[in-house]
Amino acid sequence: MDSAVFVIIGTIIGGLISIIPNWVTHRNRRKDQYLFALVEKKFLVAQEAYKHSFDLKWIIHKKDEVKGEVLDPIREWYNKSCLYLEPKIRGDFSKVIDDNWNYHTLLETYYQARDAGESEEFNRLRAKLNNVFNSIVTLANRIEKYINQYYKPH
Repeated sequence: MDSAVFVIIGTIIGGLISIIPNWVTHRNRRKDQYLFALVEKKFLVAQEAYKHSFDLKWIIHKKDEVKGEVLDPIREWYNKSCLYLEPKIRGDFSKVIDDNWNYHTLLETYYQARDAGESEEFNRLRAKLNNVFNSIVTLANRIEKYINQYYKPH
């Protein structure tokens, strides 16, 4: 009886020894496939964000009706895709969408301050307007910089 128990235990241990490496290999392969799919999706979303960044730049001085036609689909795309963007780009992109909506109002306020001779307010608004404008027109560059990190050899 003792030898039968040893044979059974040996068979079980031998089976586990052969199964565990296969299970680990399979798990690692699935993880690699998942990571590859994730990186691929991140690249596709970054490419779409890059394309949309030019749309955002193009409409900066357009009337609100035109902006709505462009910004609404971009905002919808962003809400569906933002988690694939790197956190800094995600925040920048969302801010650029909002800044684009508000740019015309900020520009009008800037002109009113200029025309009223309010030099302190005028200077403050000019600095803010420059920051907003630069944020919008340089979004594509920031997306490029983010993607370029994947092309550098490690």
